[in-house]
Amino acid sequence: MNLDFKKPTIITAQQYGTKVSVELDHSDTDIDELFDVFQTLVVGLGYHESAWKQWIVDRADEYKEEEIENAVDMGIYEPNAELRRAAEEYVKMLSEKEIDEAIAEHNEDEELISDFESTLYDGLENDGWTEELEEQYWKEQCPDPFLTPEELEKYDDYGQLKTPKKEKKIKNKSKKK
Repeated sequence: MNLDFKKPTIITAQQYGTKVSVELDHSDTDIDELFDVFQTLVVGLGYHESAWKQWIVDRADEYKEEEIENAVDMGIYEPNAELRRAAEEYVKMLSEKEIDEAIAEHNEDEELISDFESTLYDGLENDGWTEELEEQYWKEQCPDPFLTPEELEKYDDYGQLKTPKKEKKIKNKSKKK
């Protein structure tokens, strides 16, 4: 058997007239690379990325269920009925307690947030800040504080990159004045 790891790996899929191929420059792929190739193929055939991800999640759930069933079938793990019932009641009780604590904590946070919001904006509604002041403020802002003067010349008063069309309009306006 001649194993040449430098030969490429080529995997192709075709569906509804769409053909997708992925080529890796080596043959010694690992499982991660292989599943990345499969994902590329599936998405390339037109399936949405979220459909691929959901399929993975669903398949993982199936595998977990199979493992549990196999363990029970082999007699590796099977709690007696009394232990199972006690565990389920404990989880139920614990969950209700945790839920109650979380709700109480949430309500405390809501009160703190509403108190904060009422003090945060007090008196700011009529601060005299107008749209003209807002526009002026943003006009005066440097596009990037670390630009050199030469680089700054590439930007207009609004921080937008000057284009040849804009520069031509500016020159025409200055000639008319």
